[in-house]
Amino acid sequence: MWPFKKKQNLSSAEVETSFQAEDETAQIPREKFIMEDAPNVVAQELPIYEIYKRFQEDWESKGYKDAVNFPETTYRDHQKRVIIDQLRLAIKEVLLRYEDKLVDIDMHLAQAQKGGLMETAERYQQEKKKLIAHHDELSALNKDAEEIGEKTQPILLSYEMGFTRGMVYLSNEKVSAIMAK
Repeated sequence: MWPFKKKQNLSSAEVETSFQAEDETAQIPREKFIMEDAPNVVAQELPIYEIYKRFQEDWESKGYKDAVNFPETTYRDHQKRVIIDQLRLAIKEVLLRYEDKLVDIDMHLAQAQKGGLMETAERYQQEKKKLIAHHDELSALNKDAEEIGEKTQPILLSYEMGFTRGMVYLSNEKVSAIMAK
């Protein structure tokens, strides 16, 4: 006996129905094969740019809002210290990320050189140079933040100007209220 089934004489309607039943049970989702949306790829920036964004924030507006909400000079002084401390903490975090990345690059570089992959080793070497340059710049920014140097001072001046504007606004409101009486 052969393991073949005997041919059945089915009408075209029965054949169509049997194919539909098979299609319904073995249906594969469309999204597995067809990409309808663009891939969700976010350009990953290097961490040093996150720090530069912090330096470029609108510190004057923050100072103004703080003065309107908390018009005390002790609050202003504490906030200035918090700004510097948060900046230094962010710099330290990014420095650690760069150091971890440098360790990874060194390992990959050694493996590429051992395997004779010269082009790959060259790419890792270029990446390492860029990371070292960024690490050095971050170290300089960290030192500047510690000493409140020329790169950190504008943040504090901007915050101070905004706080002063907020205090002037509050003073003008008080004077206006007195004059209106």
